[in-house]
Amino acid sequence: LGLLAAALILVSFASLGGVITLALLPLVLGVGILVALFAARRERRASERLASLADHLDQSLESLKDLQWEVRDREARYRDLLDHQGDVILRRDADQRLSFVNDAFCRTFGLAREVALGQPFQLPMASAEQEAPAPWPHTGGGRQSRIVELLTEAGPRWFVWEDFAIADAQGRMSEIQSVGRDITEQRASELAL
Repeated sequence: LGLLAAALILVSFASLGGVITLALLPLVLGVGILVALFAARRERRASERLASLADHLDQSLESLKDLQWEVRDREARYRDLLDHQGDVILRRDADQRLSFVNDAFCRTFGLAREVALGQPFQLPMASAEQEAPAPWPHTGGGRQSRIVELLTEAGPRWFVWEDFAIADAQGRMSEIQSVGRDITEQRASELAL
């Protein structure tokens, strides 16, 4: 096509001595073909760039899908680990609303996870004389430990109860994670001595 365009332009210059209309026709056709060739070349380059970008996006999307799968897999393993612990594990926000509970929590307090999450939670103390948990946020550091007797589905049980302050990205306390270990049998044997 490029050669045809050049030939048409040359024919138009060669026939300039003749009728001008006949000379302009090959010139216009030749220039039109050249413009079309340049436009097609530019379009092909743009198309190649778009194809390259599309390949890059496909690879990035595939990488993101792989990362998402890995995160879900790790999350499932983490949840399985926490759910199969014998210890009660929970997290509460500043309003004492539950943001996480494990299976041991649900069994111990007789609450379904779906019902418990988002609801305020206070430790169900077996007696009013026990020390109430510190108000939010904990004073004196990020960790508090105590032995408490709690009302559970199995009746009153003794727990070593630990609260840990969880900070957000800005270093502000955002949640309290609590871990309770049932020590009822150990406590009973200690009291028997």
